[in-house]
Amino acid sequence: MKRLASTAALIATVGIIAPALRADVKTQERTVTNLAGMMGAAAGMFGGGAAKDGVISTLAVKGSRKLSINDTTGTIIDLAEQKVYTLDVKRKQYTVQTFDQRREQMNTLRDDAQRRSQQMPASNRQQAQDTAKQMETDFDLKETGQHKQIAGYDAHEVIMTVTTHEKGRKVEDSGGNVMTTAMWIAPKIAALDEIAQFDAKYAQLMYGPAAASSDPQQAAQQAAQMAAMYPSMAAMNERMAAERGKTAGTQLVATVTFEMVQSAEAVKAAAGRASSSSGGGSGSGGSSGLGAILGRRMGGDPSQPRTTVMTTVRELVSIATATSAADVAIPAGYTEKK
Repeated sequence: MKRLASTAALIATVGIIAPALRADVKTQERTVTNLAGMMGAAAGMFGGGAAKDGVISTLAVKGSRKLSINDTTGTIIDLAEQKVYTLDVKRKQYTVQTFDQRREQMNTLRDDAQRRSQQMPASNRQQAQDTAKQMETDFDLKETGQHKQIAGYDAHEVIMTVTTHEKGRKVEDSGGNVMTTAMWIAPKIAALDEIAQFDAKYAQLMYGPAAASSDPQQAAQQAAQMAAMYPSMAAMNERMAAERGKTAGTQLVATVTFEMVQSAEAVKAAAGRASSSSGGGSGSGGSSGLGAILGRRMGGDPSQPRTTVMTTVRELVSIATATSAADVAIPAGYTEKK
């Protein structure tokens, strides 16, 4: 339902005013993900070149067609045919769905999720809500003043930090998690508007004009529900809206770092066990809390207050404003899987 609401919002703000598509743009993006500890070692061992050099994703739009593809999967959306082609790059196969079939599939998934939610014991739902109310989220967005040339564009750096912790306590005391996104942002690149217009047109065709007209009320209701469950989200959204100008433009590079923070009690306990073990003690027991548990699974030092779980770097490698029909066609050698 959240995705439906956000899609409808996009229609309301962009899609209903988009002109007839004249899109002609092609981009390439590299994504490199590094996992910590044992998970990172396993990814490096079995992930091949993608784990080291990253995954290159290509997106091309021409007229009524859009292709998105990487080294394992891809999608072609054809607005004129009202069909979606899903590509299996490894097997060189593709499947075809009409918009009607895809819409029916999404509705089935939504209904199944609602049914599972209703079947959840009331005590579990209440526990989840109580846990959410005991947590709060802090948001910080700042410009560093740093500038550099990226892909021929003058970009400035903006750092966004989102911290989740126990209400009324600092994250260093209660434990929690911190997600930091360092963004290099260039002035708006007009060619990329064609992609947004295409996506809006696709959403409009999938969900119809009624979705756009009913969305504002639905979005407001969902926002109120989220604010009730996560009170700190309202303040965070207000802050983001107030500082939106700092992120206006085209994001060329984004480095996202996710850290688990152990509570002060857990760090102290881990240090005590280490001291006891070195002095001949048993060293038994273990730190509690999500940060401590995940930190141990990552192979990090339990006596350290922070463990970096994952770092992801997304970089816009190239932008071209000329495409051909071949750029959005099913690749040569592919066969349809019935």
